[in-house]
Amino acid sequence: MRIGEIAIVASSLEPKLEFIKIASDEIPIESADFVFGRIMINNQLVVHLYGLNCQQEDSVSLDVVSKKVLGYIVLFNWDDEESLEQAKQIVDTLKVKKNVPVVIAANLNKNTTPIPQQLVNIDLNLSEFCDFTFYQASDPISVKQVLVVLIDSVLEKLN
Repeated sequence: MRIGEIAIVASSLEPKLEFIKIASDEIPIESADFVFGRIMINNQLVVHLYGLNCQQEDSVSLDVVSKKVLGYIVLFNWDDEESLEQAKQIVDTLKVKKNVPVVIAANLNKNTTPIPQQLVNIDLNLSEFCDFTFYQASDPISVKQVLVVLIDSVLEKLN
């Protein structure tokens, strides 16, 4: 069986836990600092999702997973300026891993009107080496679309 590994990073446990719970078939490990989920694609492929901390002082788990991870998904809340600033710090930490794809995903509350992607890429500009997308944490299709964006980015880097 082949295993693909994706790191989910955010400024707190809650968005990682919510994202992984919705995306995964099962959550085998959940603690105050770490979440692990599994998606069975078929009998030959499984995807592991690791909810990791990404602060400079806590980079041990990040360093261990970084050696074999397909990419990173950085989560933040679109309505929360502090969450955006923390996402920028996470992206800065990940910049040293330039050959690994990073997707920045902004969670939209149900009452938020989506902003056209072209405007966000111009105005937000978190990083040139990252892809950016919106999602709704409560919508399983939206959460899985974030994973598709990352997989597309992985495939682009292979070509």
